[in-house]
Amino acid sequence: MLISPTREEFKAAQSLQTHCELKQIALLRCAGWKSPAGTQLSEPYTLNESHSSTAGLVDDVLAVEVSFEAYAVDANKTKVFSVECAYELCYGLKEGYRPEGNEIEAFKNGNAIFNCWPYFREFFQNLTSRMDQAPPPLPFLRVAPRPAVSTAPETGTAKTAPPPPVSAATPRRRIHPRRKRPVQP
Repeated sequence: MLISPTREEFKAAQSLQTHCELKQIALLRCAGWKSPAGTQLSEPYTLNESHSSTAGLVDDVLAVEVSFEAYAVDANKTKVFSVECAYELCYGLKEGYRPEGNEIEAFKNGNAIFNCWPYFREFFQNLTSRMDQAPPPLPFLRVAPRPAVSTAPETGTAKTAPPPPVSAATPRRRIHPRRKRPVQP
């Protein structure tokens, strides 16, 4: 799974992140079900995942609710099983700090999801195994800024091919040369 904030969203979330501390992660609600015995299912199964988040300020606390759903469908699009849950994350804010709306929006859609994703992965693994399903692993969550879109007009006539799309199978990494550190006397 990939979360791709814009550079502005990344900076806004980072601004809030430097002014808060995670105090609590709690399961608010959950539900799970599987198809009963005798249901005609056809392999292969496909795993689908979705999430959403809401946030609000309560005194000096940013309260974020993150909801997840993961379900499998068979080759005929019949649901095989489903797991849903919601977590509440409470972040204590530094004294006197009041985040802007864009900071809260960026933070709840990035950092908060990232912070509770391991809890959902573990919950999903546990519940699907209790349903006697071979629990498929949920992917790692990756956060990568969206590539900048150039708005500068083209100059010259030479054109280059755009870079290949970034996918979970072919992660794009930027390699920086090592910098020499000055020697301390």
